[in-house]
Amino acid sequence: MKALIEGFIKFQKEVFPQRSDLFKYLATTQNPETLFHPSVRLALEQKKLNLHGWVYDIETGSIIALDGKTNTFVSLAEFPETKA
Repeated sequence: MKALIEGFIKFQKEVFPQRSDLFKYLATTQNPETLFHPSVRLALEQKKLNLHGWVYDIETGSIIALDGKTNTFVSLAEFPETKA
């Protein structure tokens, strides 16, 4: 059990911060037009579909959302444009 707990603590301190940065990078750099099926692209163009970039922080339980206007991450609770 001690090894399991130590492994989780190591993950939280060393691995997760690196992955969090990666997830933020992916959420800000992916281009929907190159990633999705034509039907998804059409729904985006017709404003029938919205895509959101969210990053979940496993340590704090918080979710941050990509604000497409400023290209920054903000607290999901403070981002009124995002509706889940």
